[in-house]
Amino acid sequence: MLGYTYLRIEIMTFGNGVRFIEYPNFEIGDSTENYLLRSIGTPTAKSEVMENTLAESVLVAFSTPDKDNDNNNAPKDENCALTFKSGWWFNKCADVNLNGEYSLIKDYYGWGLSVKETTMKIRKP
Repeated sequence: MLGYTYLRIEIMTFGNGVRFIEYPNFEIGDSTENYLLRSIGTPTAKSEVMENTLAESVLVAFSTPDKDNDNNNAPKDENCALTFKSGWWFNKCADVNLNGEYSLIKDYYGWGLSVKETTMKIRKP
């Protein structure tokens, strides 16, 4: 993506609570870089209990179950995306699995939130 883009991540818990976080400088590479997460910037807005776990994934390539680009030092057969049944910028399998089955996301207090629905919205400034 050329230039800077805003990213807003929204999650809904099974209790229908909504959390969000916004990043002002979301930038990813193209297919030749395996969609490397280049930048996110400092969150400009967030819910009270939403943790900035995406920061751990900056400079990590996007992984899918069939394309292991994670930053995991384990043998290649231990693909984080395959293990967690999702695609993400996995840094050592990370604390977040936004697109995974029965996703758990760490909140501000370090508690796991069971996530019912996730949305990622992007826009140019």
